[in-house]
Amino acid sequence: MDSDFDPDSLDEFEDDDYEYISFFESVRQFMEPHLKEFLSSYYGERMGQLESGTYIDLENAIKEGFFWADNIPDLLYNNRSISDEAFDAALDTYIPTGETFSWPRPKYWFDGNFTYDEEDEDTFLEDSDPIDLTEDQRRAKQIIEHVDNMQEDAASFADFVKKGFDTLSPKMQQYLEKVGPIDLHYLTAEGFEKVQENIFFVISDLLETMYGIVESDLESKR
Repeated sequence: MDSDFDPDSLDEFEDDDYEYISFFESVRQFMEPHLKEFLSSYYGERMGQLESGTYIDLENAIKEGFFWADNIPDLLYNNRSISDEAFDAALDTYIPTGETFSWPRPKYWFDGNFTYDEEDEDTFLEDSDPIDLTEDQRRAKQIIEHVDNMQEDAASFADFVKKGFDTLSPKMQQYLEKVGPIDLHYLTAEGFEKVQENIFFVISDLLETMYGIVESDLESKR
């Protein structure tokens, strides 16, 4: 090595304006306003009634919620329909054309029916005043009411996640189409399924976290 080499001389080649941004962070930056818009649309004026600590918790959840999106570049790379050499050659001459892609939409758990049958009539216990019931009947009534509340909570949670996912999943797909059209162009059908699985995991897990944060705050005010 040249004895006159000065390591500090490399400083002049450093780009002070360059800042590395991970893939999941770039996804988060794109998705954050869409997440907040959905929350505002879903909860309406109730979003303005939350405690200050709740907003901080939501910000932190969003900040950390896209970490597993970092798997997507590997999925795109490992599920190409052509060889790496052919892909590199195609990349040299690729011109984006605004191509659209057909994304899979499997049936998820929240697509089930969580609604009540409005034709079902109230039972004797449900329709009775507790003062008119025996001790055993009052206990049975409490159990029925508890189950009803659990069903209502499950239906509310499923509704939130379903509406959130159906709103946000296309946004995340849109981002991938924007930043990696050639990767999607040469992605296998199985690759699309794996990427969509990742999108589902990231968004549904984040929605579950945010739902718990908001509902816990709202519940304390009821």
